[in-house]
Amino acid sequence: MKPSRHWVVCSCLVFSLMAKTTPGFAASANFAGQDLKGKDFKDGNLNRANFDGALLNGANFRNATLRGATFQKAHLENANFSKAVLDDADLSGAELHGVDWTDAKAWHAKLAGTEIDLQGAVVVDLKKLNLDYGAEKLIQSARRSDSGSLSFHYADLRGCKIIGNADGVDFRGADLRGADFTKAEKLDSARLAGAKYDAGTQWKIDPAKMHAELVVGGEGPAPAGAKISHHPLIGRWLILKGEKGATESGSIQIHPDGTFDWDYSQNATPLKGEWAEAGDNIVVKSGEKGETWTVSRTHSDEILLKGDRGTERVGILNK
Repeated sequence: MKPSRHWVVCSCLVFSLMAKTTPGFAASANFAGQDLKGKDFKDGNLNRANFDGALLNGANFRNATLRGATFQKAHLENANFSKAVLDDADLSGAELHGVDWTDAKAWHAKLAGTEIDLQGAVVVDLKKLNLDYGAEKLIQSARRSDSGSLSFHYADLRGCKIIGNADGVDFRGADLRGADFTKAEKLDSARLAGAKYDAGTQWKIDPAKMHAELVVGGEGPAPAGAKISHHPLIGRWLILKGEKGATESGSIQIHPDGTFDWDYSQNATPLKGEWAEAGDNIVVKSGEKGETWTVSRTHSDEILLKGDRGTERVGILNK
């Protein structure tokens, strides 16, 4: 029996209203400029949601998915982003005092010029936020001394002021030009391999020992024709011996400028060449055995490389 026209119309209306009012339903909801202090977005699917200029003091985004969401100039004091996924999110100009970043993943996120309070930092007085007792109690109960597996991998942190306990925090490949770490603790225990810094970066560590990379010339304009990519497969991957027929261990480094270095054998010179974006995948030209390879992610820290002649390799992220 077919549903009546009335039932179909009503159902469409219900789903339309849900998309507008339920945080976990719509992938591109618009909350720009709204007063959402203390709002609970826990576990929400909020990819590409717009929170620009919103009042989100004490809001709960625990375990929410926020890929590509935008929080430009939003008020996020004492908000909870623990276990949230903020890949490619834009928090430019946002107020982030007291944010709980525990175990958050913010790969390629834009946070330039903000102040980031890691766990252990002195945070904003909750009383000044005029939150109800329940919200204050929730925030206080979640406090801990470290930030867990917090990752700002390849994030834009130019000019940021970062305070609190940086032990174990992932800044690999992040842009740290002009950043101020003078009030960060245990920075020598953070992950800084490939992070970009310049003469304006302030810290009390030896960046060379942390494998950070000095950028000469600061934030000047990029060279004419320069290509900079933020593809999520950028990084160094270890090729596993014995997997998919690989007879040796090796590595492939995918660079943001569209080039790669592939060290596939102890008895051969590493290959250098170019790669191109192909949606979620990338295509590596003239790689091992002269093949063109399609690289795709199979797990969060694992990739599969498939050559155009049927050869395959497995790689894991070099942490």
